[in-house]
Amino acid sequence: MERPQTVAEQVANVLREAIASGSLKAGTTLRQDELAEQFGFSRMPIRDALRQLEAEGIVSIHPTKGAHVAGMDGAE
Repeated sequence: MERPQTVAEQVANVLREAIASGSLKAGTTLRQDELAEQFGFSRMPIRDALRQLEAEGIVSIHPTKGAHVAGMDGAE
């Protein structure tokens, strides 16, 4: 039996699909507060989703600049 997805996994899946479809282009800034409002969740699962996508090379997170959709090669 499959375990239910966490909120962070759900958010990561939606963002992953938006990036893959081109709705979110390379270099697009991903603001935690805006994403939290859009999805109706707190910032914590949004942050976890962004970290998950960073581990996959889909998003780049810079401490002073925030999160951005990574370039086509997976790095900026």
